[in-house]
Amino acid sequence: MKIALIQNNSVGVNIHRLLNPYSHLQPHHEVIMTNGVVTNDYDVVVYNRMSNQCTSDIEKLKSNGVKIVVDLDDWIELPRYHYGYSKNSIKQIAPILDNLNLADVITTSTYTLQRELKKLGYNSEVLPNFIEHNAKNEPKEHAIGWVGAAGHVNNLFTMAKPLQADYKVKRILGGYTKDEVQSEWYLRIMSGNMKYDIEVRKPKNENYIELYKDITIGLLPSFNDTFTLCKSDLRALEYASMGIVGVTNGGCYERTKAIKVNDKTFEKTVKRLINFGDYYSDMQALQVEWFIERNDIKKITQKRLQIIDSLK
Repeated sequence: MKIALIQNNSVGVNIHRLLNPYSHLQPHHEVIMTNGVVTNDYDVVVYNRMSNQCTSDIEKLKSNGVKIVVDLDDWIELPRYHYGYSKNSIKQIAPILDNLNLADVITTSTYTLQRELKKLGYNSEVLPNFIEHNAKNEPKEHAIGWVGAAGHVNNLFTMAKPLQADYKVKRILGGYTKDEVQSEWYLRIMSGNMKYDIEVRKPKNENYIELYKDITIGLLPSFNDTFTLCKSDLRALEYASMGIVGVTNGGCYERTKAIKVNDKTFEKTVKRLINFGDYYSDMQALQVEWFIERNDIKKITQKRLQIIDSLK
């Protein structure tokens, strides 16, 4: 079968949910990543959430026998605190529902998201993220870091209080861009309200994983609302893949091996990671082991193959 993967603007989604995992289908199927208009030359079209083609184009493809796979890695309704939130929520949700209705198969990133879709009458298959890279992270000293995009700033707010403390190590902020309204908030939170200097890194598609370089303690802030709980644990996977020890206050990272903290235990835990090498090494080994188990490409590919082959 000939499969078209339609890219969107989300770097992480393209890499971990489309390009990398689907590339492992190549011995069995022809897989092509595209930004352009997809034609009837393909047997299957795969895209995340909404295609960069209009819905009528996808409808035509479907009417001509092309199978549609829609991947959904976030809940469809944005919370009020999200920068993209609109009071006219139906305007935001309707295009997503149109695409879900066109899908021959819906794939999702988590069982929580699958359950929420089920409430709306949609059946879906859970396909976890896959991380292909084998990037080395060999910092000479500790650094606290966080990597995120425009929609994550309010999650970072949940760690604002403990970040006021002086950990006497470097602070790294990845994903910041000057075009975002949230930029000033990112800086204030990570710098302890401008008390401490931070290194700012802007994202680029070609060196996405460089945002994580030299971080040793990775922040995993999360809310406990439906929108956040439906998110995948991708950030924890990315940290663990590079030997970065994740620290979380729960939410969508509750079932990872990241160290669980709250406002009262955060500072003590982070300082223990910085000052006690054995403790850091033990936590690092635990999280790397979890990553290796979760990132089993044979299992992930087998399930994806079953889904694609069912469309024949």
